[in-house]
Amino acid sequence: MRSSIASTLIGVSLLFTLCSFKNSSNLWTAKSPDGKLAITVELQQQPAEDSASTGAGSLRYWITYEKKTVIDKSPLGLECEGESFSKNLVFRAASTSIVDETYELHNGKRRNVHSHANQLILALNNENETDLQLIVRAFDDGVAFKYALPGEGEKIITKEMTAFQIPTGTAYLMPYDNPGQWWPAYENFYSEYSVGSSSPTDAGWAFPALFKINDGATYILITESGLNGSYCATHLEKDAPDGLYQVRLPEATDGEGVGKSTPVASLPWQSSWKVLIIGDPGDIVESSLVTHVADEPAYAVGEYIKPGRAAWSWWSDSASPRNFAKQKTFVDLAADMGWEYYLLDANWNYEPLEDLLDFIRYANDKGVGVLVWYNSGGPHNIVTEAPRDRLFERGRRRQEFQWLKQIGVAGVKVDFWHSDKQDMIKYYTELLQDANDHEILVNFHGCTIPRGWERTFPNLLTLEAVNGAEQYKFNTAYPKNATWHNVNLVFTRNAIGPMDYTPVTFTDMENPHLTTFGHELALTVVFQSGILHFADKPAGYYAQPEAVRQFLKEVPATWDETKFLQGEPGAYVVLARRSGDTWYLGGINGLEVEKTISIDVRQFGAGEALFIGDEEARSFRIQKAPNAVQEIKMSQYGGFVMTVKAE
Repeated sequence: MRSSIASTLIGVSLLFTLCSFKNSSNLWTAKSPDGKLAITVELQQQPAEDSASTGAGSLRYWITYEKKTVIDKSPLGLECEGESFSKNLVFRAASTSIVDETYELHNGKRRNVHSHANQLILALNNENETDLQLIVRAFDDGVAFKYALPGEGEKIITKEMTAFQIPTGTAYLMPYDNPGQWWPAYENFYSEYSVGSSSPTDAGWAFPALFKINDGATYILITESGLNGSYCATHLEKDAPDGLYQVRLPEATDGEGVGKSTPVASLPWQSSWKVLIIGDPGDIVESSLVTHVADEPAYAVGEYIKPGRAAWSWWSDSASPRNFAKQKTFVDLAADMGWEYYLLDANWNYEPLEDLLDFIRYANDKGVGVLVWYNSGGPHNIVTEAPRDRLFERGRRRQEFQWLKQIGVAGVKVDFWHSDKQDMIKYYTELLQDANDHEILVNFHGCTIPRGWERTFPNLLTLEAVNGAEQYKFNTAYPKNATWHNVNLVFTRNAIGPMDYTPVTFTDMENPHLTTFGHELALTVVFQSGILHFADKPAGYYAQPEAVRQFLKEVPATWDETKFLQGEPGAYVVLARRSGDTWYLGGINGLEVEKTISIDVRQFGAGEALFIGDEEARSFRIQKAPNAVQEIKMSQYGGFVMTVKAE
């Protein structure tokens, strides 16, 4: 259904000339609109004795950027039960088109988005004369491709042959979780490896995967988008011999072994898109390619769908969700700060119903919307945190959402998914639609990564899928690792969609911070989440200078524009984001040494800037900054924010 944020086609040339234009080399190329990037697909001829028919072969592709190879020859195709779409393929037809569209995002790195690509569609048959299509789009900042199976019936997909041949270089990768009580959940560190290294987990590597190649001149971020329940989510194999990273289906034992790891394609069928963002670090961070190829909105952006900020008690007091009196102090904090929401976490259902209803009325009377936690289980997890078993079955889920709407709840946080199988992807997408029917916002935790869903299902405001600030409670290694991990997240996980890290913790838990106060404050800008959960206790915020509290009152959760200013993975990063006529600049330093940067403030408007950085590790330096080139020193593990208003 088209809506206010649905795509407005500016000039999409329809698929035309379904006649053959195969050349003598069996090569087809799609170039980016600016001509700098090209993806070439080849039908590689098989020896006659291996071919079911003359001219049969297998598909492979490669990508060049600024005339240099960034993806070398890599296989394509699918294997299905009893049928192959990776060999003995025969070319039938090809078509080209131009995709040129604009759309609006209410939750993300920019509001007004322009998608422009050249598209190529190849139609082929396998040895059974069953149809396969490969759909390719070349953008200025990357490439996306997917498979389609026309016709009728069903196919059981047993393997995706897609792979990525990465040249020698550096990889910033996160191991995919081996199945377990709490896993997979995309909550490991993005560490630095040599291209071709094997994963430390048998389950392989997770998306997104970042590579730095060509002597550091080019970055590639690989992920997927457009996942809608017709397919499972995928990741990468454990081993990458000579830099060949092979796509892998979900683990059979994920989700307590519930559901099949081999997805069923109901024809006509399309896979999710494989997405490769290509360019310099700024191209990676600023790209909207993931939402470009996501499905169009399933429904309009209702008036109830409002990104915002939230207070949260669980980080500082994990038992507090069963104490409404304690939680009222966090509601008071949200009201004082002008934050839109408060998150009521696990096990609230064990308290008397009348106390819950009183708490919701208390919050709503103060203008604070209440978000409530749920366990997604279901047989796919054995976590006992509650409430559970209320959302898994669709009829029961819709009853629960109707009740939540009646008692004044604004949204839900749904946790512990533990599987990327097709049945779980359907669960995610059906839950989002049911929640929208009852005007309920959604936040996924213990979950899969974003795959463009913030465009398709606009009531999805954020997802976890990150090794975030909760680890200060549990992981002794986290404080040291967080210094560089926070930087890496900007180039990896948060580059593909909203990320619920639960940032800005000034006080300490079991494992004290090494990051400075300036670093923590800057996470409001360098990270993006449609619900920005401030994790600290009220005293942690009330103790800060007035200028810091005012900044926390004003900083938004979504943006009209985002600019990458400078940085590199594992070292430091500086971003500028605009909301209305105000630019918010934020930088964090992941290095053990001071980092000096230079920013020309004049590019953000004529107004005077306010700078908030580190005086010492646990204190702020606050000063007006002239509208000029500024030299800023970020201390060890430090950071800063700056606001500039146009005049």
